[in-house]
Amino acid sequence: MNQFEYAIEERRQRRRLPEPGERRALRVRVGVSQAVVADTIGVARPSVSRYESGSSAPRGEVLRRYLDVLALLAAEAASDPEMPDAASGRRLAKTTGMRSRHVEF
Repeated sequence: MNQFEYAIEERRQRRRLPEPGERRALRVRVGVSQAVVADTIGVARPSVSRYESGSSAPRGEVLRRYLDVLALLAAEAASDPEMPDAASGRRLAKTTGMRSRHVEF
């Protein structure tokens, strides 16, 4: 993939990111800490905090791993009818095109 194709692909992936507040809400809803997300995607905990506040966004391979984690969180939130806002997790998974992939915490 050349630089142009890479830039376009990254732009497409960034558009799949939920809004910053929804990123945090998903994580909190499922009961996963920022530290666990950070460890899973290979960044420091303050980076996850910045992604959730919207002050920065992941790039490259970290973006792809973060999307995978968000997809897993959305699927978990959507699959548990007892979980508050399970319907919004299903809606997020559907509208962002997120598909659950195997990501271990």
